[in-house]
Amino acid sequence: MREYPGELTQGVVLNQGEIELYTRYSVLVSKEKESKEWEYTLLKYMAENRDSLQNISFFDKGRYNGTVYTLNLEGDLLNVKVFADGKQMAVVKDRKKGVLS
Repeated sequence: MREYPGELTQGVVLNQGEIELYTRYSVLVSKEKESKEWEYTLLKYMAENRDSLQNISFFDKGRYNGTVYTLNLEGDLLNVKVFADGKQMAVVKDRKKGVLS
């Protein structure tokens, strides 16, 4: 499995300047063992601190504070994970079922 990071986007200002959110996208590429088909997954990292997105990676969250959205190439949301200081605090795995842990 390999990750291909994209550029860090400019912040989006919300709530009359009280909140600024930054986004970075990456593509995960892996090969299925049995079918040998390539699989692509889109990762959307979102955080209030621009610096926490500089070195963020699927494989190393460091001290990341923010949210990671995992999507397939059709744009379907696969899961959402919330991180604080690089530790996973919550995950929503199926929006329809509302599974939260």
